[in-house]
Amino acid sequence: MRLKVQNFVCLQDVDVELNDITFFIGEQASGKSLLCKLYFYFREVLKSEFIDTLKEEDASWSFFIKKMRQQFYILFPSEY
Repeated sequence: MRLKVQNFVCLQDVDVELNDITFFIGEQASGKSLLCKLYFYFREVLKSEFIDTLKEEDASWSFFIKKMRQQFYILFPSEY
């Protein structure tokens, strides 16, 4: 899986290939944990939210986007 991040908090232009095992090594507050949270969000949260939304009777694209934003703000409360 490839993760690209541009202009998000301390991550300006990141393009990283994530394998079965990937290590992030760097200085404190350089964005290592932020990358892990973004990976978790895009890999797990979006997938589960998408599946849950499909099960809803009134499922729509705007409803899905709203749920995605809610989950994003839970994981990244001060970053947005």
